[in-house]
Amino acid sequence: MDKVFIFTGRSGVGKGTQVQMFQNFLKEKYPEQRVVYFEAGGNFRKFIVRPEHTAQLAKKIYEKGGLFPEFLAIYNWANFFTQEIRGDEFLIMDGSPRKLHEAEMLDTAFEFYKKEDVYIIFMDAPRDWSEKLLSERGRSDDTQESVKHRLDWFEEEVAATIEYYKKHEKHTFLEINADQTREKVHAEIISKLSL
Repeated sequence: MDKVFIFTGRSGVGKGTQVQMFQNFLKEKYPEQRVVYFEAGGNFRKFIVRPEHTAQLAKKIYEKGGLFPEFLAIYNWANFFTQEIRGDEFLIMDGSPRKLHEAEMLDTAFEFYKKEDVYIIFMDAPRDWSEKLLSERGRSDDTQESVKHRLDWFEEEVAATIEYYKKHEKHTFLEINADQTREKVHAEIISKLSL
């Protein structure tokens, strides 16, 4: 099995929690299958502590809760792919793509790697619900200003990417109600994926 699962949605809807539950599910159900996890945010947090000029410029964007330029977002997953993709894995992506052009570039990578079973798992919840969860999770980058900024750029940038995936001819788009218990969200994901 060679499948891709892209988890997307507003900041704070529980993508990370669901990815962790989903990884555990896959490893238990398919113990022989390799599971590869790409987390855009985690990779960027590792990148911005480096001393290079590019990393320090990116750190300023990160501290303001801004959206990284597309070339950095693409570099982030492209570099990961060249190191981790073998062609025999479940690939789980979290936090990428965000902008429409990045989604289009990601499609070229999927074509290159012959990844044909791509599932978009859109975790949907109201903005105020996401805002509340972000303010409660206690991460250092979840300042009031950065939370507002991230939720704003979801509306401004990521929403277009969601629409792109809803209409995509080759990918399977699944809309998940994230405004429920984590167990119910997980069950809905598994049910809609028919795994």
